[in-house]
Amino acid sequence: MDPAPTGMKVTVTFLTQGGSRRGRRGICAFFRRARKIFRRSGEPVPAPQAEADPVPGPSGLQGSVNAVADPAPDTAVPEDEASRGGSRRRRRRVCAFFRSVRMFFRRSGEPVPAPQAEAEPVPGPSGLQGDPVAPPAPIPVSTPAPTPASAPVSQPEPESVPGPSRLQSSKNIVAAARKPVSDYAACSGNVTDIYEFKELLVNGSFGTIYVAKHGWMEVAIKSGPRPASDSYIVVPDHPEPLYREVAMMVKLCRSPVCPNVIQMYEWFDGGDTLSMVMEYPQPCMSLKEFIDIENGLTANITRLIMGQLVNAVQHCISRKVFHNDINLRNILVNIDLIPKIKLMDFSSARLVDEDGYDSRTYDGDFHFQPPEAFGDGKYYPVPTNVWFLGIILATMLTGHLPFRLVKDIFIRPIRRLGSIVGRCEDLITKCLERNPEDRLTLEEIIQHRWMNLRHPWMFRRF
Repeated sequence: MDPAPTGMKVTVTFLTQGGSRRGRRGICAFFRRARKIFRRSGEPVPAPQAEADPVPGPSGLQGSVNAVADPAPDTAVPEDEASRGGSRRRRRRVCAFFRSVRMFFRRSGEPVPAPQAEAEPVPGPSGLQGDPVAPPAPIPVSTPAPTPASAPVSQPEPESVPGPSRLQSSKNIVAAARKPVSDYAACSGNVTDIYEFKELLVNGSFGTIYVAKHGWMEVAIKSGPRPASDSYIVVPDHPEPLYREVAMMVKLCRSPVCPNVIQMYEWFDGGDTLSMVMEYPQPCMSLKEFIDIENGLTANITRLIMGQLVNAVQHCISRKVFHNDINLRNILVNIDLIPKIKLMDFSSARLVDEDGYDSRTYDGDFHFQPPEAFGDGKYYPVPTNVWFLGIILATMLTGHLPFRLVKDIFIRPIRRLGSIVGRCEDLITKCLERNPEDRLTLEEIIQHRWMNLRHPWMFRRF
């Protein structure tokens, strides 16, 4: 839009700064007359022809042949001024501007309800009030802005409160409802409805182990008949007797977990059967298979596996769990560039008892049975674990068990250790002392000189 004359800007500025009512009426009359002048100056002269088409005039308003224009002499605009009046679009814009400003001033000149002097104008949404230098524009009809006294006070939003509202995820609510109150409690539902059983891994006297899938994750599910009553134990934070293996796995899987102990995700009580959903590392094989394939392991690989195995045993002892049956079949090896082991099968596990266990209750592999577990004496958690580790260490290096018969444990030395490095032979001998009090501790095994040897070719297989 073309800018308005300078005098008009001054008048608008004077009015927005609080002019009198009389001044406003005078200005409105001025704009009314100016608008009439521009309208008359744009009307066409009547044509002599009959029913001629209307001729557009300079004001942008088309005249009618029936309309008679008889402007007063004192208000008529000379012909030369009309010819200099610019285009139709310019005159149309000027007329629209005068009309809008006149309507605005007519509204702004309405009487104020209060008898006191007029208050200063409050900036409103018109764009003209409070901004004297802003270019004039058509003013939309709008309601007056509310005063601060009548304006509503905004209230702060309430904080989110945990609960069954839309602020809380519905998935979390469902999961919380299905989560057992105790981490010892069995999960609700049927295991066959949740997991898709794939391949049978083991079928033994204890039951079966299947590979199963839940979504993209593969697991191993160990299922079997409900054990006898002597396989249940009482745990401090669970009201009912619990299956021993489940209780041990729950203890071991509490945070922080050990990467060298197999994890149990959940378990199901099917009435006549029990099912445990276990971790299924891949690719893996038992340590016995790994030794048979390699025909005995190198010193570097043996040292690596031995360190992980001691770490797993220490984790079990710290959780008050005694495995009681560590052998080559109960150790999984992830056959990767760097072998990683997982200690599994806690069906013979017991709570750690510093007073020892009756030797007649030993139910582990007899090839790994310590001397004190024979007869009527007692055997103890840590010395028994050290004996297990000594048997496994000798077997990894030589490819065979150090004792062929049970009587060899008592009367014969460890066979065929001559090919083993002297410092490693010292470690094996101290782990397989017949007197449990003379054996090394788990900490002493880790600190042994042979366990701390490091070579650049440590992870090579010879």
